[in-house]
Amino acid sequence: MIWVGLTLVMIFLLIYFTTVKIQIEYKRAKENDHVHIQAGIWFGLIRLKFNIPILQLQSLIKGVRVEENVTSSTPKDPEIQERKFRFTPKEFYLLLKRFYQLRDQVLDINRIVKQTLKKIRCEQFEWYTRVGVGDAASTGILTGVIWGIKTTFIGIFSQYVTLRTTPRMNVIPAFQGQHLDTQFFCIVRFRIGNAIIAGIRILFKFKKGREGIWQNTLFRA
Repeated sequence: MIWVGLTLVMIFLLIYFTTVKIQIEYKRAKENDHVHIQAGIWFGLIRLKFNIPILQLQSLIKGVRVEENVTSSTPKDPEIQERKFRFTPKEFYLLLKRFYQLRDQVLDINRIVKQTLKKIRCEQFEWYTRVGVGDAASTGILTGVIWGIKTTFIGIFSQYVTLRTTPRMNVIPAFQGQHLDTQFFCIVRFRIGNAIIAGIRILFKFKKGREGIWQNTLFRA
């Protein structure tokens, strides 16, 4: 029994201190969009990949086709599992609805989420854009607007996530022709233990919130 307990403790500590590395890449060239997300643990021994090719306007109605690729491998013996599914606006709405329900049921959830997000480390941030509308004056104005959007985003992003790198951004005006090409790349890391602690805190606050609501109901009665 002692060895079983020690084994469980070691497994828990291993999971608790495991760091997850997430790479997010978004490219837009002309009318084509491509999103690639990759998550890995234990120096890439286990990798989870999501590919979302060519997001078209009709995809907003029919749902976005997502390719999931899970790799659990050693350098000599890779094992790959693939799965394709479609993420629809209805599923996104249900997910958002559940989040708002959770927010209403958990006390102080905003502070818990903010403290947890602050423990996420951003190790690389790159965002390049090439824009042109066919007119030099309008292109110059639009370039300034995009710069303002990017700096505002970085300001908000840095309030929630810890930046461990200097963001690299640029906006290149294309004075001849119409262009809207962009490339975004970001690497973040977080420890699974921080997510576990956040889940425990949310569970505790959820129970406490239900007791408080029940006590207020009895008091009013």
